[in-house]
Amino acid sequence: MSQQGAARGQVLFCNIPGANVAAIADGTAGNADSRTMAYDGLDRLTTTNAPHQWWISAATTYDALDNIRANQVGNTATYLNTFSYDPTTWHLTAITGHVNWALSYDDPVPVSRTPG
Repeated sequence: MSQQGAARGQVLFCNIPGANVAAIADGTAGNADSRTMAYDGLDRLTTTNAPHQWWISAATTYDALDNIRANQVGNTATYLNTFSYDPTTWHLTAITGHVNWALSYDDPVPVSRTPG
């Protein structure tokens, strides 16, 4: 879908095969809040690009089991988080980087998060 003719503040979505949203055009002057998204062959979100909103621009990597392994927000290592999983249960056990959280579980629901 084209953003031509979008009224100020109107949001337009553009879908790509696989029913993934490829772009959001906000219709404001200069499209300051517009963004694009990209996906891998398994339809997992891999990147978002929002030139005027660094906190939306991000890159995400996954492992072969579809677990998120890293998420980088913006273009600085300050906002890089890595994700660790228990190799037996594949429960998320830690998020480290910009935030530092240790997670513990009482099967099957996480019951606590410890800020690091």
